[in-house]
Amino acid sequence: MHDYHPYGKLTFSEVIEKSSNIGISKIAQILGKGKLHNYILKFGFGSTTGIDFPGEVRGLIKPPKEWQDIHILNIPMGQGVGVSSLQLARAISVIANGGELVQPYLVEEIRDERGEKIKWFSFSKQRIISKQTAGQMSEILQRAVERETGKNARIKGYKVAGKTGTAQKVNPKGGYYKDKFIASFIGFLPAEDPLISIVVVVDRPQGAHFGSVVAAPLFQKIGKQVVEYLK
Repeated sequence: MHDYHPYGKLTFSEVIEKSSNIGISKIAQILGKGKLHNYILKFGFGSTTGIDFPGEVRGLIKPPKEWQDIHILNIPMGQGVGVSSLQLARAISVIANGGELVQPYLVEEIRDERGEKIKWFSFSKQRIISKQTAGQMSEILQRAVERETGKNARIKGYKVAGKTGTAQKVNPKGGYYKDKFIASFIGFLPAEDPLISIVVVVDRPQGAHFGSVVAAPLFQKIGKQVVEYLK
């Protein structure tokens, strides 16, 4: 296991900011299989969100009893698991929502031709981490955008919280491709009073393949247009 750059000693915050594979795997070893797996499930991975739209997939996360020794090292950096973009959006929104996991939905209410509500839908939410912890993570994710891997996602006039992702694609014959990647960036803004979460996923980018270079600029373009539209 290695990082793209050799960093030496890092704080917890720096591990996230710099996307250190070694650092996040060491943190996972401190947590242990049981607690790590529990939080993966708490954040909604491995299960459908219940959104009012067909075709949703559960993703993939094996129970700890089926983990091999390597899984405590590679699952924290995104290998050995399968997730959907909707699950990523829901998970990053836990931080934006102050620690609450919210059920996503497409339709909030239906109105008739006179504009009167004729049907509305409720959605569930549950606290999975403390408001204090969510606030600390938001600050770390803001620093990741302001000064580290997420710099290309910065939007003038707004504080952005977010995280890059660069994953090797699975080889059906076993292992992972060394030259095929998925680049991603997930985040929310304005960080101090979140309104919108955005997930950008680029499958098999050509040339540059890092989330910081491929996906973060797209996040910036989308985010800028959204905040202008919402005034």
